[in-house]
Amino acid sequence: MSPVGALHLGGANAFLPREHLRQTDAVDLSELSSATTTLDDLIERVSRVANEVLEAGDEGFAAELYEVERSLRMAHRRLQATMRRRK
Repeated sequence: MSPVGALHLGGANAFLPREHLRQTDAVDLSELSSATTTLDDLIERVSRVANEVLEAGDEGFAAELYEVERSLRMAHRRLQATMRRRK
């Protein structure tokens, strides 16, 4: 059960007081910006390896890597959109 006036964020003991959510309005978004840069790098690396694997003839493995690339791109877009809404 959640404590009265708290928001459950998932996990065993992941309750935050609702006041805390209002305090995060001033959070510096630089950490998230850095994460988007890291995602850019991961997308590029996975894509490059997928292309190399495809050229080597392993279509199944390449297809799986392209799926990972798509997932990373979706995460990147979602993170950027979340940051835009937060500003």
